[in-house]
Amino acid sequence: MNSVYIYLMTKIFFAVLLMLSSLNVLGAEYVPTNKWHQVSGLKAGAKFFSIWESRGVVQYNDFQLVPVVALFMFEDKFEFLTSSVSYRDFVYQDKIRLRTRVQAISDQPIFPKNDNIKDIYPHRENSWEWVNRVEFFIPGYNDDYISEIDFGIHKDLKAHNGLYYELTGKLKMFTFQNTFIRSSMVEPNFIITLGYGDKRHNEYYYGAVDSEGLNNLSYGVWFHFNDLSDRNNPVITIKHFEVLGDKNKNGILARNRDEGFAATFTYTHDLLK
Repeated sequence: MNSVYIYLMTKIFFAVLLMLSSLNVLGAEYVPTNKWHQVSGLKAGAKFFSIWESRGVVQYNDFQLVPVVALFMFEDKFEFLTSSVSYRDFVYQDKIRLRTRVQAISDQPIFPKNDNIKDIYPHRENSWEWVNRVEFFIPGYNDDYISEIDFGIHKDLKAHNGLYYELTGKLKMFTFQNTFIRSSMVEPNFIITLGYGDKRHNEYYYGAVDSEGLNNLSYGVWFHFNDLSDRNNPVITIKHFEVLGDKNKNGILARNRDEGFAATFTYTHDLLK
């Protein structure tokens, strides 16, 4: 893919997202409906990871428990989620939503930290990413929801200044009533994610030399609980992941840790209810 074309398209994409987000913020006439005014939600809890993995690479081969603090404001359009801050809003009915986010990037385990495991894995420089994404809901974000297609561009802000592109597709399998983890409707979705990185990104993530192109694939099941979270925040995920491309697989940071299975489970309690 032509690097000049990618650069120009990225600049245009960022500019459009910023313009639309600014228009939505300025044009919003949010009227608070609770005693907490602009704060629409405050949650605390924990997230369980069966394995610490990112973009196809195992970063810590054991489970992790990570504290979760979630703050939502302005009708849930503004989100603070432990290690990221984002703003999202619909720009066309309930069918197209834009999201801009700044998120922390780290491969360091949080809890537990087993030095016997931690020391055998390479450690990347901690960084930050600016993410801009378009989310398409078919036929819309409502009870008739069938599927979702997302396209995002990730720009590293500190460690390597590279670019990462991600395409995600979801397809609702069925819906059922849950009574075990609070009463809510549950939507299991089949999900598939495909990533593409430039040379700087792939060197940072995989230790790959002179690699640009598709770099990771994951697929599995994503459980959305309608009454508990936005469709962007699953409660349960089960997936298979793998690194794509020989250069990436054989990179010093990915070799022999380039595929596997992972599961996550998130539980939070709403402190405002």
